[in-house]
Amino acid sequence: MSQSVGWGASQWGAGPWGSGIEPLKLIDAQPLRENVVRLTFNTGVKFTGILDPNDASNAERYQIIIVAGTLPGGADPRVVTPILAAVAPVAGALGSQLDVTIDRHFSPFPSRYKVSVNQLQSFSGGLLVPGFTEREFDGLVAHRGPPRRDTTLPTRDIANPQTRSALFDPLPVTDDELILGTIPVDDNGDYAFDEGITNFKKRVFRRLLTRKGAFAHALDYGVGVPDQLKKLGRQSVRNEIAVEAESQIAEEPETEQVSAQVVADSARPGLFLLRIRVKAKVSDEPIDLNVPFAPTGV
Repeated sequence: MSQSVGWGASQWGAGPWGSGIEPLKLIDAQPLRENVVRLTFNTGVKFTGILDPNDASNAERYQIIIVAGTLPGGADPRVVTPILAAVAPVAGALGSQLDVTIDRHFSPFPSRYKVSVNQLQSFSGGLLVPGFTEREFDGLVAHRGPPRRDTTLPTRDIANPQTRSALFDPLPVTDDELILGTIPVDDNGDYAFDEGITNFKKRVFRRLLTRKGAFAHALDYGVGVPDQLKKLGRQSVRNEIAVEAESQIAEEPETEQVSAQVVADSARPGLFLLRIRVKAKVSDEPIDLNVPFAPTGV
């Protein structure tokens, strides 16, 4: 009497109908965006999202290594760190593609990177195959052209006056200094808005005070003046602030020309002024800003 053969012990066991365990292989890596690389595996990857052992959602399962000397002049690409992994929304992929997000953008082509994966499993429990855990790929950075003055649209922002001079811009209530730093309302009881020069000035101040890299979607935005306050005794630091301020303000679509310099205030020892002059599309006259700051605070 012959012994019957079950599904898992026959040729079906190696396929999806049985209990076969398929080993996992990383077969491709391609930059999807300037801060995302898409990994392709030979089969679906275990992805639970609860950080249990071998969970592919754990950012520690990935490492991105620079390929040294791949930029012009033998320079190294910028160092990046994986911070998030997600199943790629690709129809029919069945969990075999993952999108790994990094903490900042890659260096531009021809930079090269190598992604390495560890302790991952296929959804059937198969282990990573040695020799299929790493793949190289090109760096990618989105090209951002200069802003076009002819397409600049009027912008506006919630009115939130920070200085006495801002009170005398066209805002609903201009005779009460108690509204400084608050959000005024218009005649209809709705939020009031800043437009034109006032709006432009506020965006300039935001760029000056925002730390570079603070926004994941705009990693080059911001000068980060507060981070430099204790270094103002060095002329090189003051020069760097001025150069970076000019570069940042030039990114605003209304800017046509800009100059900036950091000078010591002769009347108030220990105080510095960031003097900015802008020729802007929103004004027939140059816009002058004198931003005071000291080593102890802005």
